[in-house]
Amino acid sequence: MLDDSALDAKQYSITGAPVTNPSFFNFQGTATFGGPLRIKHLMPRGPNFFLMYQRGQQDTNQAAQAPVPTLAERAIATSGGNLAALTGQTIYAPTTLSTACQGAGVTPGAPFPGNNIPSACISSQAQYLLNLYPAPNVTNTIGPNNFQTVTTRSVRQDAYQLQMSKQFGSKNNVNGRFNLQNTRTGSNSLFGFHDATKALGMNSYVDWYHRITQRLSVDTNYSFSRQRTQQTPFFANRQNVEGLAGVTGVDTDPNYWGPPSLGFTSGIAGLSDGSTAYNRNETNSIHVEFDWNRFRHEIAGGGDFRRQEINILAQSDRKSVV
Repeated sequence: MLDDSALDAKQYSITGAPVTNPSFFNFQGTATFGGPLRIKHLMPRGPNFFLMYQRGQQDTNQAAQAPVPTLAERAIATSGGNLAALTGQTIYAPTTLSTACQGAGVTPGAPFPGNNIPSACISSQAQYLLNLYPAPNVTNTIGPNNFQTVTTRSVRQDAYQLQMSKQFGSKNNVNGRFNLQNTRTGSNSLFGFHDATKALGMNSYVDWYHRITQRLSVDTNYSFSRQRTQQTPFFANRQNVEGLAGVTGVDTDPNYWGPPSLGFTSGIAGLSDGSTAYNRNETNSIHVEFDWNRFRHEIAGGGDFRRQEINILAQSDRKSVV
């Protein structure tokens, strides 16, 4: 199965500005091979086997729009300015102000006089975090969205499967299987942050069926499964945004570097970062079952032992401001 971006239509533009799709090539294929495994002089009556390999890669694009700070607002955030042009709106000062801001004649919790924000009231943290926002790239649009981009998501997957079975005489049968799947996922946000996820899963199964007598049989099997998932945000081990911005009281582990979550009631796109996670789950189990029958009567019983190991290392974003 093949799919190329050259055959796809362009993404629909809400803003009216042209949208350019990043090129991609999607592919999915499967190869199988099986039958009796026979090697002359070494394994003339080998087991039956089945082998499969599957490869897939898929890229998806989606047009995204959002309001971001205007060029005028970006200038005000770095050097201060007058928002008197916002008719019908009153800009209030925070209840907690720096000494320099109060020295500029601003009262905590009260409106900025004339909607004029002195540069002394702009915190260094706000100035730094503002740089993470893209500049507007859409003009003369209907609605508040002044920024448009194409977000992408890519998935790469490899899957393997092996099955084997062998009959030993008339009383024993052994069969088993092994599956392995490796998935890599990457996605770009509205801000261009690229988050990655790696998932590796495997499971195996071995079964031995033994007929003790014509009426009594035992079935024993062992199974194993393991799933590992690792999520790596864009800023993890890359850039200590909070440290550079001067945000204090946060976890300084490099795995949790990144900006705090910001939300705005004005409708401006919120700022956020992905979550770091490294989880590993494993299960081992043994199952034994016997079956005895005589004429129209049958008795069956058995037992199961299972050990589950769950290792979780994850932290959600606890740094949020609205």
